[in-house]
Amino acid sequence: YYFGLIATDPNGNRDTTRNYFTMVHPDSAIKIITYASVPSWVRQGRVYELFFKAFTSEGTIIAAIPRLSYIKDMGFNIIWVMPVMTNLQINNSSGTGYNIIDFYTVTPQYGTNQDFKNFVNECHRLGMKVILDVTPNHSGSQHPFVKDIRTFKQYSKYWGWYQNQPITNPNYHPNLS
Repeated sequence: YYFGLIATDPNGNRDTTRNYFTMVHPDSAIKIITYASVPSWVRQGRVYELFFKAFTSEGTIIAAIPRLSYIKDMGFNIIWVMPVMTNLQINNSSGTGYNIIDFYTVTPQYGTNQDFKNFVNECHRLGMKVILDVTPNHSGSQHPFVKDIRTFKQYSKYWGWYQNQPITNPNYHPNLS
């Protein structure tokens, strides 16, 4: 059984978490997830972070596929892929994919959705898992949700999905433009 918790502070800031518990039989005790119950692939995982733009000279998904065995041979069994979605800026310095416009489409700089499916299939064929860094809290200024908020302000159905009040943390510098 899955359950979620949404915590809201007096200023309306929210955060969520999700967990689960199991019951073998209806009359048995509840089994809460612990480190010991985490799947072995997680406990024994060795994660390689991959940024397509920097991984090959071509900077594409197709160019990365033949190099997957290299990652596997180094002992990694999980590849954490930085965002591949359509983005305002992807480069080897400040634009590493966290200014997303479309969460459903691979950016043409990297290739196509089918290229990414082929990449994942090859990882699986080699016995590796893939974690895709999906960052809904990093949508770009041209994302439809952000445009809707700019148009309708607090009346936007997406208003509560974003931080809308200044944060007093001096280390936090959002680009709200």
